[in-house]
Amino acid sequence: MSVYASAQSSAQLGAPKHVDWLIIHQFDAARTSPGGIDTIIRGIVRYTPPETSIAVVGVDTTPGGDPSRIGRWEQHRFGERSIHFLPVVSLDPADQSRRIPHTLRLVAGLLRYLHRLPRAARVQCHRMDTAAASLVLLRRPLVYLIHTQVGGSTGRSSDSFWRFAGKVHPALERAVSRRAVDVRVFSPERIDAVREWNPAAQASPTWWDPDLVSAAARDASAHDPHRIVWIGRIEKLKDPGLAVRAFTELVDAEPRRPWTLHFYGPGTQLEALRTAVQALPSDAARRIHIHGRVEPTEVARAQASSGVLLMTSFPGYEGFPTVIVESLAAGMPVVVTEGADPGHVVIDGLNGFVTGRDPKEMAQRIREAAKLERTSIPETVATMSAPAVVRSLMSVREPSETFRPTLAHDHGTTVIDGMPLETGTVQELENALQAIIDADRPELVVTANVDQVLNLASSPGLRRSYEAAGLRLIDGMPLVLLARALGARQVHRHTGADLLPLMAQQSATRGWRIVIAGGSSDVASSAVRKLREQNPSAWIERVPFPHLSDVSDEASKSVVEDLQRRSPDVVFLCLGSPKQEEWFLHWRHELPSAVYIGAGAAVDFAAGAKSRAPRAIQNAGLEWVWRLSQEPSRLASRYLIKGPRFLGVIARSLVGGQDSAARRAPAPIRAEAAAHAAVVAERDSTMVHS
Repeated sequence: MSVYASAQSSAQLGAPKHVDWLIIHQFDAARTSPGGIDTIIRGIVRYTPPETSIAVVGVDTTPGGDPSRIGRWEQHRFGERSIHFLPVVSLDPADQSRRIPHTLRLVAGLLRYLHRLPRAARVQCHRMDTAAASLVLLRRPLVYLIHTQVGGSTGRSSDSFWRFAGKVHPALERAVSRRAVDVRVFSPERIDAVREWNPAAQASPTWWDPDLVSAAARDASAHDPHRIVWIGRIEKLKDPGLAVRAFTELVDAEPRRPWTLHFYGPGTQLEALRTAVQALPSDAARRIHIHGRVEPTEVARAQASSGVLLMTSFPGYEGFPTVIVESLAAGMPVVVTEGADPGHVVIDGLNGFVTGRDPKEMAQRIREAAKLERTSIPETVATMSAPAVVRSLMSVREPSETFRPTLAHDHGTTVIDGMPLETGTVQELENALQAIIDADRPELVVTANVDQVLNLASSPGLRRSYEAAGLRLIDGMPLVLLARALGARQVHRHTGADLLPLMAQQSATRGWRIVIAGGSSDVASSAVRKLREQNPSAWIERVPFPHLSDVSDEASKSVVEDLQRRSPDVVFLCLGSPKQEEWFLHWRHELPSAVYIGAGAAVDFAAGAKSRAPRAIQNAGLEWVWRLSQEPSRLASRYLIKGPRFLGVIARSLVGGQDSAARRAPAPIRAEAAAHAAVVAERDSTMVHS
């Protein structure tokens, strides 16, 4: 029986009802696959405490495929614990010549057998695309593990399909990281950047398996200092050809020493490697052995009995290579190319050497590494044993309770989570704004769209802004259509893009002083110029925003002072949501009295930097498609990952019906506007009669 796992017949096993962890990856519990992620998952399921239940949704890697396994739960034993395993598609993760992305096939299988999955306390994913799919399909707390460096999946030398969509991948990964309850980063060089997306992100090393290392030390043959091993997938990113060139230099320099080079692993470049070796001079060619795909136990024995691990990956691809940690734990020194050891585990002269990509330099480093004292090498990775690291990795913070936004309509009022929305006509909106201006206090106006409604569940600052707002408009057409489905008869949409030109018109007729705050300098200046041309008697100016580290940045004081000098009636905050709303909330006590409208990209539309969708597309609720086509890299995560969550808002709203929150909601501000209009009418009537 393998040291890794044994399996029970799936016919004897029913589907689990509930698990603590559901792991989704191109992983087969019955057969190992080359690569660090496969090793990581095996370590997780082996060394997570047995009382923690785990299920894995993965793939069948049986050569030729085994249809009898697909869609049937299996049970596999790893050390002291058992896991449930559900293969949903047959594929070989090592096959990098595939025509259809492996993740796409895995997600299709996941969707097919969605009804057979257990309810999970949390979901763990090791790839961005799988994590994105789980957020949409499973809606469970996500723990996302990042294994690659920046550009690891999108660089020119990448074997991933994401290399054809290099701008979309980072946008989606940013969105996934922000929505994950926990993020672990195996590339130390990325941790600072990932923490900008999710402050709770933590760096983690990979690990070595003490059981595997001990068994290999017991079973391996005597250590041969002249035996060099290269372990990994035979792919361009790993550059096995560089290892061959360095080895040739080594043999040419020391032909009488019994140097040998052993390649372990499959890959698309396997035949090309064999061809390159055959073309070498016979003395070098006969010393190179290509073993192909082998079991982890055989790799471990090779690490215990060999002289040097050679790693030749290109910079920017590796995350925290497990093979380096495992080799050092076995006492074998490592020679690694610059950029291929982001964890900086290899220390020159102590446990190996870091080298450039010159074959002669690499050959010299191999000779030096083979002479290093091996007994102290395992101490350099003593803290990276699997039991210790896995225990830390699987100790995640519990997800906090979040709001579940719901729309309701009752007694003529449409509300979002009990907060009334303004649904009146343009004339009613103008009266409401005039009422706020006459109230002589700073008030916020928010324009609710699908993205903001979904953010109410995860952004406490945005929710506080909504609760504090004097007026909440409906911006998104899907919200209009949902309100109508709930029984609202008169629902009008007022977008930030519509409000800016409307306010410019009102400036000309009512004398309102309009200020645009935010937006890039050129765009904002262009917007002011065009609005003045369209409304010659309008009072419209712009206030530049400095770069802010956060909404509390003291640099904001210059903006506040500028606004105080101008004494505006209406201020369009064009910083993007939720930053613009949170900025108002932070500085409201120092701001001059005015209406502050969170307007996002309104300044871009006013300047002509972005074009609005045709009216027919807007009315159909498909403006998001138009905007996605214009800015795919920026908006893909918003519309393709987050957007489908609005289906949950629709379902809750329709099932909830006439939520009692609607009856408890305060009267919308249009009532105040109506009262104001009545006062004005009475005043005008008195003036006429007098």
